[in-house]
Amino acid sequence: MIVVVVAVLLLSGTVNGDVKKVAVASVQTEVQQVLVDRITGYDEGDIGEIRCNNGKDPTVKKGGSFTCDVTVRGKQHQLKVTFQDADGTYEVGLPQLDGGK
Repeated sequence: MIVVVVAVLLLSGTVNGDVKKVAVASVQTEVQQVLVDRITGYDEGDIGEIRCNNGKDPTVKKGGSFTCDVTVRGKQHQLKVTFQDADGTYEVGLPQLDGGK
């Protein structure tokens, strides 16, 4: 499985002083950039709508994860996003497509 670590902290704020959340809109933008990166082999036109965590800002927790629904070449797929630390660094897993890239 190919994964890409996004080392960008995109906080949407804190709640009760300690709870960090990542702005879901920023995550969706980052997922788009990961999927059209040269390494993945996807053309920008291959990637359609991306919706992560049902549109809600996910809470940052090391080891925590959420899914993104993404349309690739007209078909719906899911990919997993996993927090690598308590600072909001996350890893984006690529969707598994039948027949390779």
